[in-house]
Amino acid sequence: MVSSYKSMEPFEVRCRWWRPNSPSRRVPGTVGFDGTEVVAVLDEWMQPRDLLALPTPEIIHGETADGTAVTLVEAFVSTANSAEIRMIANGLGVGAHLLNLEEQAFSSATARIDGLDEWSEQAPIEVKNVDGVAEIRCAAPWYIGIDLPERSASFTIGQNRDQLGGGRRITIEYFSRVHVTPHQPQPINWFHGIITETRQLLTLFMNQDAGLAALSLVPEERDSPPTTVEWFWRRRESGMRKIRIAEILLPFGCLNGRLEQVLRNWFSKTDDLRHARALLFANLATPAPFLETRFLPMVQALEVYCRALGTDKYIPDTEFKELKSRLYEVLPSGLPTGLVQKLRSSIGFANETSLKDRIQQVIDSLLPQTRRFVCLDSEKFARELTQTRNYFTHYGESGESRLTGLALHRATERAALLLKIQMLKESGVDESLIESRLRSCRRHEYSVES
Repeated sequence: MVSSYKSMEPFEVRCRWWRPNSPSRRVPGTVGFDGTEVVAVLDEWMQPRDLLALPTPEIIHGETADGTAVTLVEAFVSTANSAEIRMIANGLGVGAHLLNLEEQAFSSATARIDGLDEWSEQAPIEVKNVDGVAEIRCAAPWYIGIDLPERSASFTIGQNRDQLGGGRRITIEYFSRVHVTPHQPQPINWFHGIITETRQLLTLFMNQDAGLAALSLVPEERDSPPTTVEWFWRRRESGMRKIRIAEILLPFGCLNGRLEQVLRNWFSKTDDLRHARALLFANLATPAPFLETRFLPMVQALEVYCRALGTDKYIPDTEFKELKSRLYEVLPSGLPTGLVQKLRSSIGFANETSLKDRIQQVIDSLLPQTRRFVCLDSEKFARELTQTRNYFTHYGESGESRLTGLALHRATERAALLLKIQMLKESGVDESLIESRLRSCRRHEYSVES
């Protein structure tokens, strides 16, 4: 692997391209990453082409001018003319020629995540001025290793050290990363799943989006030394996101050695809470431009979360079955078929706890001092969320009041906070710790609404 290529760092270089099944037919061109898009340019097509039906290959192999193997993944033609064919790819592996990603297995992956250094509160390299002399201390890298039987993998989160140079000049670089090693080689989507779950938990800890900044993978190779593939992908923004240290909710140090157990709990809940998490963290990562479109997915995430906790009933099923039969019997005859079906359907689901009551139950499960960060009146807040959600879902005439303007923004933020608190509690973080950290975090304050 050539060290000048680092995952998600911009570059552009000349190379030659070919199809994996036609290595003898190679065409000149370039490959590069501009911070947001993977771009490949071919000076000519790799086979006779029809300009009206340009093919979209799944995998293209290449070799840069300095001899580095590259693989273009899920590329499509954006422009084509007599001078060049320009392609945009969803992925690029630098360091090896890969198979189709459904067939390509990797033995390990290392991810760098926005804010991991700030969250860990580690200072591995410390420089002090002692009587006019610079005193440099390098702490040993920290890490926590976890075996995840339910994921058939081992998992390490901590710091890594790169040492470059020799002689009288040595450069030592520390950086925090997440390292995942499966018990047997896995495709890239498997690694993305575990890394995404980890980023979601770190997003709760940091109280802000923990984006994936870089990814390196080691392909399964049985007959040669392992090589590292630096991974590039399309994204909306260039560069790492800046983490606001003052807003970090639960830094590494305050977990009091419980990070391993919290991680285990978090992974064990994934199957039950996958959809609620997806809605919450997608909205946190890329908030919609309008208040209404920020509010709706947040309340939907809350609704999905409530349903995942279990379907509560107003009365036991045996009692409701009898009541439902009696209600069916008193429906007037002669009603339109569609109305009868709708009434029967409504009656059939009537015993399920309403969204308003579900939300109120979740709020009331909090300690009083924690609840004050969400609302003062759980029944009122749950009712406002439900009425506003119903209005924006149907946009019909409604005599019910709904939230607007600043009140809508605050409700969205507090609904998100409610979900964050519940998910942290589900992972084994003590609620008293969450409450004390909320009090010390600038971003949050007690609700002042009546």
